[in-house]
Amino acid sequence: MTARVLAVDDEPDRETLIVQRFRRQIRDGSFSFCFAEDGVTAVAMLAASPGVDMVVSDAHRAVQRGSMRIARCSADRCALRGAARRRNLRTQSMPRKRQATMRTTLPLDPSAIRVHRVGNGPPLVMLHCLGMTHHLWDCLGGMADRYTLLSYDFPGHGETKLPAGPYGIEELSAQLAAVLRREGIGRAHIMGISLGGLVAQCFAANEPAMTDRLVLCDTTPRYVDEAREMWVVRAAAARKDGPASLLPTIEKIWFTPGFVAADPPAVRLVRETFHACSGEGYALACEALGAADLRDLAPRIAAPTLVICGEDEGQPFKDAALWLRDHIGGARLEMIGSAGHASVLEQPVRIEALLRAFLG
Repeated sequence: MTARVLAVDDEPDRETLIVQRFRRQIRDGSFSFCFAEDGVTAVAMLAASPGVDMVVSDAHRAVQRGSMRIARCSADRCALRGAARRRNLRTQSMPRKRQATMRTTLPLDPSAIRVHRVGNGPPLVMLHCLGMTHHLWDCLGGMADRYTLLSYDFPGHGETKLPAGPYGIEELSAQLAAVLRREGIGRAHIMGISLGGLVAQCFAANEPAMTDRLVLCDTTPRYVDEAREMWVVRAAAARKDGPASLLPTIEKIWFTPGFVAADPPAVRLVRETFHACSGEGYALACEALGAADLRDLAPRIAAPTLVICGEDEGQPFKDAALWLRDHIGGARLEMIGSAGHASVLEQPVRIEALLRAFLG
């Protein structure tokens, strides 16, 4: 049986050291390699993964499970890159920095997408967040009196089947472009929340001719390092116990305490949708979020842009909202009082008023 060695480090010479140390096992095919991302917590989680027989790490705390052996290689700190993907030994000749960011993704099939269209007027595409479906946008259904509202489910969410394999934000953006062309829509307002907001950023930068106005809700161009590590953990939890197992944490992030206590339809919608969500679909989206870094795209966004952020959001999202405002030409920021990460669900009336004023 082939074992997986998790080579956890970002030192440029560490990979050579590992290859030298395990030359015999590599030669006889006993080991294959997997490079992953920051922190002792992630090392511990990876060590507990099925099929992992050794972790190569310089972590300063013991990480063991049963007969798990921990090989410690010289000195600095460990670095986990992404969701621990296997690497063929052919990549050993590549520069370490390139290996750290390399991630194999597959194109997404636009024919898998069913578009939900309602209303009349200029098209407004609405892209949902992780774990939800197009029904997230039912709270803004009143806008159908002035706009043609278009929404759909991301891969592995709602009625859209699981994709063939891993994907990134770029693939979601390309899928959106193909879907709009299929639907005969040459130009549209684009609105996205959280995951949908990253897709909206990528789309606006890469398809300027198709983007009329851009609305970015509770989103970021890149998650901070702690959050990137968190996506690895969430993906594992979703696969093992289902997305609904994350609800206690999700509710605290998405809503203010009083809103959750009142148990309104919006909170019940989130609970119901997470219970129905595919664990693998959720996990694949977590991995796409953890790998995303769209900062270089911001200067390319030419569309008039409205950035929306809940005042009760976590500080990293508030910082991201300010960053987007400052790096997208002419962008404007609106903070929404009494709202967490799911501001559109908690304060739909306020956000609908902002949208009507901004979109015209």
